[in-house]
Amino acid sequence: MGLELKNRAASYLEPILYVGHGLYDWLFVIVSIAITMNFDALSNLSVIQDRAFAKFWLAWGPGFTANENESAVPALVASAYGVVVELGPASGNQLPRMDISKIEKVYGVEPVISLHAPLRLSIKENKMNDIYHIVPGSIEDESALEKFGVTPGTVDTIISIQVLCSVPNPQETTRRLYQLLKPGGQLIIYEHIENEDMVTRQMQKFWTLVWPIFLGNCHLGRPTQRYLESAGKWSRVELKNNQSESTASLLPRVWGRLIKASSPQMND
Repeated sequence: MGLELKNRAASYLEPILYVGHGLYDWLFVIVSIAITMNFDALSNLSVIQDRAFAKFWLAWGPGFTANENESAVPALVASAYGVVVELGPASGNQLPRMDISKIEKVYGVEPVISLHAPLRLSIKENKMNDIYHIVPGSIEDESALEKFGVTPGTVDTIISIQVLCSVPNPQETTRRLYQLLKPGGQLIIYEHIENEDMVTRQMQKFWTLVWPIFLGNCHLGRPTQRYLESAGKWSRVELKNNQSESTASLLPRVWGRLIKASSPQMND
């Protein structure tokens, strides 16, 4: 019992580190803009949030990506094929895991403009200049996708690695992803979700009061697995989660893939 309480306390207090670093990044960006006397940028909350999150990600992203090496992420990303949409590629952390021999095109939908430069560098380093296209905008922006020919029923693979926590309307977004897929297309995911443990779920709600402000609109405790499974008709749902072994975790995971039914009449 004592060890369990200790583990829970450590887990519940861990966000202090990330929120503290995020707050520092916000202050750093605000001061940096103020020094340049760019008052338009200083009064634009989205500009500050964009730059602050980019700074946070460039510091912490490589470590997060390294931790994924022990997960299902490398194999999942390597299974992408055909026309691929990657949600929130950030600085291109997943690019080395892609098998470009199986890929026709990749459209990286990245709304954080400050991450486009490091993403372009990663594209070049991974020799994907001819196949990887940055879509400046969000997955909800249909017009941005249409400019690249990404319309309903045109995508073979969608990759979402720790992104659905940050979209404004997750249930609507998962339905949108389903629509973009071709019949038989696959949605590859690795996301954090709500914890089934009642106490931990309340702590997720508590930290979500401040977490999204400093960490790119990331929300703890979303029922993402339920949203995914109900997004449309799937012929196969191959999802796993670590709920049973992570009762104290504020970031339990769900991972795997969902295959779109080849006809509307097919059941899950």
